[in-house]
Amino acid sequence: MRLLTVWLVSLLLAACVKPADRDPSAQPGAPVMAAAGMSAEEENPGDDWETPAEPPAKLAGDLRPAGKNDLVIAPGTRLPVTVVHIVDADTVTVETKETPPRTFKMRLAGINAPECHKERRRTARGKQSASCKSDDEAHGHASYLHLKKLLDGKSITLTCKTVRGSSICEQDRYRRLLATLWDGTVDVNKKLLEDGMAMAFTKYPHDDRAAYCEAELAARAARRGLWALARDVPGVLSLMSQKTRAWYKKHDELCKIASAAQTPTKGN
Repeated sequence: MRLLTVWLVSLLLAACVKPADRDPSAQPGAPVMAAAGMSAEEENPGDDWETPAEPPAKLAGDLRPAGKNDLVIAPGTRLPVTVVHIVDADTVTVETKETPPRTFKMRLAGINAPECHKERRRTARGKQSASCKSDDEAHGHASYLHLKKLLDGKSITLTCKTVRGSSICEQDRYRRLLATLWDGTVDVNKKLLEDGMAMAFTKYPHDDRAAYCEAELAARAARRGLWALARDVPGVLSLMSQKTRAWYKKHDELCKIASAAQTPTKGN
């Protein structure tokens, strides 16, 4: 009898609990709650603000036919384009001169600029994109403004890193083409290094690594751009993200290796 009474009391108490007092995660169809203080709009997109796209299918040996979203540049030539949007100091959107024109997002190869906090904005052609609003890493917004002044709305040419065995421009996992931008005879990627607006990106291989490292080292020595933010390189790196500090640990060593490989050896 006593057990029956306890069971009845427990049943009555459970019935009195309001639905709002119950754990929503335990109910079917309950929504997943966002992290406290962070909405989707407030989340910093950073350099990787877009959802990664699946890479185009490749055939054996990296050989594959060009798809409708590929950019093909004949060997030894530069493609004329118009810069229609600056995302940050190492990512831009360009429009080809063909009819009808096509639009591509370009990742400046061989360099890495300080990150900035981005907000969603439209390109000059009305397409949804993003661009710098403020610093995430020190000098990120200043580097963005520098590139914007150099290239925004300008007609330039570009070359790109190609898929092995083809003339198709290589893409990163965010479908950005890996390119070198040319303003006349000026390598814009390299100029950003010379002006102290970016670092030679030694995390990945690059054919012009030796020249790019030399350009960065000259800016470091002259304390131009971001290199004027602190008394020495460790001081500047302390203003950058852990991710940047991690890949930069081997930076100078890799630059020395690239420079040595470019130095001609004396013959007999």
